[in-house]
Amino acid sequence: MHRPSRSIVSRRLALRMGLAIACLSWTSACGFRPLYGRREDGSSVDDRLKAVEIGLIADRRGQILRNLLVDRFHRDGATEPVHRLSVELQIVERSLGIQVDATATRAQLKMTTRYRLDDIAANKVVFRSSSRVVANYNVLSEQFATIAAEESALQQGLVQLSERVASRIGLFLNRLP
Repeated sequence: MHRPSRSIVSRRLALRMGLAIACLSWTSACGFRPLYGRREDGSSVDDRLKAVEIGLIADRRGQILRNLLVDRFHRDGATEPVHRLSVELQIVERSLGIQVDATATRAQLKMTTRYRLDDIAANKVVFRSSSRVVANYNVLSEQFATIAAEESALQQGLVQLSERVASRIGLFLNRLP
């Protein structure tokens, strides 16, 4: 078997390093800045997320989502609110895998949030969006096992929704001057 010489390997390594450095310099030249890094004024997205008041969300599942959002936005505590986040949660359950006797073997939870961010001082909507997550679970012959599977799928879906909402709000706040 033929092995490349050391000079060829070192040239390849140098070429790869050069390309990596060029890519990094191009991203900084185009205005790219990391989402959770410090800005020129010393603030960060985390600082801006702390200043978002999260409104109540209807229903028990909405309370779970709100708690997850509070955990994401106010990791180190909240500050005086500048923005208010209003969230609507809708969950639709659908049976899948229907058998001949009309019983389902799978179920699907489609979770949709519509949310808006209001500027409290200006009393106007500054950002509006929505996110959707689909979670599936098995419908088992034992009712307790099915309930546990549904709760697990629901919890995982709500965690994903909270991550998506926090990321999108963070991206928006990062663009603000």
